[in-house]
Amino acid sequence: MTGNDRGARVERIPLSAIRPRRFPSRSPGSDADIRSLAASIRKYGLIQPILVRSLGREYEVVCGQRRYQACKSLGLSDIVAVVRALDDRQAFEVALAENARRDSLSPEDRMETLRRLVAMFPGRPGEELEALLGSDGQPAGAPLLNWLDALNQKEARPEAVSVVVADKNDGGSEAAPAAEPERTVSVAPPAGSGETRVLVKTGGPAPGMVLRSSLIWRVRMLLNKMTKSGKLDSELLNDVVDELMHKLDHQPLPDFLDLTYHGSTRRYISRHCLNVSKLAMFLARSLGMGPDEIREISVCGLLHDVGMMKVKQEVFTKHAALDQEEWEQVKGHPIEGALLLTKEVVLRDVVARIALEHHEKPDGTGFPAGKKKNETHLNARLMNVVDTYGAMVSPRTHRLPMLPYQAMRVVMDDGAKGMLDWDLVQAFVKALSIYPIGSYVRLEGGEVARVVRSQPEMPEKPVIAVIADSQGNLLRLPVEIDLAMTEPAPKFEPVPSPV
Repeated sequence: MTGNDRGARVERIPLSAIRPRRFPSRSPGSDADIRSLAASIRKYGLIQPILVRSLGREYEVVCGQRRYQACKSLGLSDIVAVVRALDDRQAFEVALAENARRDSLSPEDRMETLRRLVAMFPGRPGEELEALLGSDGQPAGAPLLNWLDALNQKEARPEAVSVVVADKNDGGSEAAPAAEPERTVSVAPPAGSGETRVLVKTGGPAPGMVLRSSLIWRVRMLLNKMTKSGKLDSELLNDVVDELMHKLDHQPLPDFLDLTYHGSTRRYISRHCLNVSKLAMFLARSLGMGPDEIREISVCGLLHDVGMMKVKQEVFTKHAALDQEEWEQVKGHPIEGALLLTKEVVLRDVVARIALEHHEKPDGTGFPAGKKKNETHLNARLMNVVDTYGAMVSPRTHRLPMLPYQAMRVVMDDGAKGMLDWDLVQAFVKALSIYPIGSYVRLEGGEVARVVRSQPEMPEKPVIAVIADSQGNLLRLPVEIDLAMTEPAPKFEPVPSPV
């Protein structure tokens, strides 16, 4: 299989706990194929285990869809399967690579695979992606496998923007910029590193178009430079905040609030700071704050976790629970961040205060000082709410991300228990919806929809846009449904991003 091991383990799993892929990379096997495979499994057993990924209490087939169908037809109670922690893009890449090793793609599978690749890697020319699938009637083979392996082992980087420098004495730095970055680069943004993902993108940039380095890369450089030198690059900070302000005003909310990330979990801090900044800006605007206040909130969000850059990298890549020493390191990051930020005369004092207080809780059980609600800054309590939500929907080395709906329920529970500011939690839920804007749901008929707007007075009934039919075919024009105005309201359930 391609890429890193990603914690593969072998388990015996009840067949009832495994579900087929929502968007398989191959067409379903014919009845004759399934019968033949079932006969082989009955005689020799399941020689090649099915590869699955865990999704909460369930498992989803990644590779072995036809073997799964054959086992079901035999009425087996459980099977031995290989379990790996994969997000949606990684699962698709692995499935595609496994198919490339074996059979040629049918014309239908080839067309669907190419569509998924174009949507996933919009900066790549369509001709290049099609060439990677090999000739019609032949397995894709080595070119595609090598390309997927390279993507998994090392994400493409705009070399004119930054260079990763290894430092044995480094604490939590993610990647240190070797030189002052250029403001623009004549390359497409690296796959998976953009600030948001779109469901479908119809083509890459025109030849010669100049693109800026992605937001996530600029946030990463901002935090690294401050941690390494102890000085803030105020020009880079203003550049990032300017773009975020523009996006908040002009980008569709589902895209602005799409926090999905397919990059390495080793780069969690910069991605998390960017996501928290976006969420905080959105909540601030919904509370009626003006542009200057929203801009200040954006700065606080981008820098609130800068102290985490001082934590050893091993803490972020550890698969087991933290020991006492490691936990003390993590608990010290608000103080580390505040110490860095208080040195910056260009920043208002509130920025350092928010970094110091964003883990305090209204009931006094937070850290580092155990302050209560009336002792903390309003913006620190706001940051605590969005930081809690943002952390849960982000992948970590020891767990997959929560569904946005699940994370929102936890935020509501914490607010009810006094661990988060209940007034701000209620405002957050009304603004974002219990089924958060940008997340996905599956209707009872199998159609997939995206949440596009909230209903503040009925946060459990947002406006959704159906974007794919029950067979997984994308609709040319999404169909909006206002759940608050639809009787009877269709039944639906939250699902991971389908792309």
